[in-house]
Amino acid sequence: MKRKKTMKSKVSNKQTTTSSSLNSTDLANKWDISVGTLANWRAKGFGPRFFKVGRKVLYRDVEVSKFEVMNLVK
Repeated sequence: MKRKKTMKSKVSNKQTTTSSSLNSTDLANKWDISVGTLANWRAKGFGPRFFKVGRKVLYRDVEVSKFEVMNLVK
């Protein structure tokens, strides 16, 4: 029986996000608000849904889009 070769991925110290999520800095830049504003919103239960990996806060693109649609001004 042959063993399958496994690929080892290199882990970088550089913080990256997948194309389907944004970190707080990316979202703050997109909306031209401060990272602190996003932190305040999270504490108050406002803003787009987020998840955490360790201490890193991430926002899925789909959740950001939903939040934007829900807050459109007529």
